[in-house]
Amino acid sequence: MSLSILENGSADRRSAVEVHGFALLTLSFQTLGIIYSDIGTSPLYVLNGIWHADDPAPSEEDVVGGISAIVWALTILPLLKYVLICLRFGTTEGEGGTYALFQGLFPPERKDPEVDRILTGDSFKKSGSTASSAKLNEKLWWPLLVLSLFGTSLTIADGVFTPAVSVTSAVSGIAIAKPSVGDDVIPISIAFLVALFLVQSRGTSLLAYIFAPVTFIWLALLASTGIVNIISYPGIFRAFDPSRAIMLFVRTRDYDLLAGVLLAITGCEALFANLGQFNMASIQLSFASFVYPSLVLAYLGQGARLIVDGEAVLSNIFYSTIPGRPEGPLFWSVIQMS
Repeated sequence: MSLSILENGSADRRSAVEVHGFALLTLSFQTLGIIYSDIGTSPLYVLNGIWHADDPAPSEEDVVGGISAIVWALTILPLLKYVLICLRFGTTEGEGGTYALFQGLFPPERKDPEVDRILTGDSFKKSGSTASSAKLNEKLWWPLLVLSLFGTSLTIADGVFTPAVSVTSAVSGIAIAKPSVGDDVIPISIAFLVALFLVQSRGTSLLAYIFAPVTFIWLALLASTGIVNIISYPGIFRAFDPSRAIMLFVRTRDYDLLAGVLLAITGCEALFANLGQFNMASIQLSFASFVYPSLVLAYLGQGARLIVDGEAVLSNIFYSTIPGRPEGPLFWSVIQMS
């Protein structure tokens, strides 16, 4: 079973596909190449979004509190909200996303097998035969539709904003080892983005096969470098105490730090939005068993090095905390994978 199987629905009616065993592992592996390119690259820029390069080095307690806020943001939103709750609210066809929630409240009239894919006035007509829509007041239909459109707009905006930030952050790592490349970061980033968007027209299944191994290696590098960095300051594990995050904002009253924390969870909506391309079990397995631990280890490691090295790594926390020399093999491996 692979992603291509899920893309070929029944000629009469599409339905969510259930897979087990090795097929489930294969599908879970493919999710890495499609769903996690956004949230998986957040470690490139999150900590510098909280503590800017021209700011003074944060104190030890501030770093622990900031990492705690990141860890618990990842735990509450992607892990608890999306993986454990939202994925259960997909349509009977296995679709996810904002419109899937709207369709669950107001199921469309089925005039043909593909009517649920058509976002027209007809597709929003409520079926009086369903118990869920019968319980809703008619006056709620338009407000909920507006909220659905608003939520979809936010997802589209995230799709415009995040690729630019992720790619430029990745390319900027080259400038650390090769300062002469600093002026060419933007043109190089544009070239990468154009190439990536051209490849997308080949279809989701092909992209999954191409990028899943890349994302797997990338997340494995994040986890391994995180573990190495944690050794320099094991006290960073205090970040698992949520009170550290609360005390950060109580102590500093700098609520602008939340903007940087939120960067750690950009793209988590893809876990639900891409449900129709995979299935609930495959997404739950990949995120809970691999993606989530890798991201947590990465942030813990960056926090540990920031406490130990302070201003020496503040200019670009991600690349400056990669173990080894700036021009070493591990450094260039991380740049290539990013």
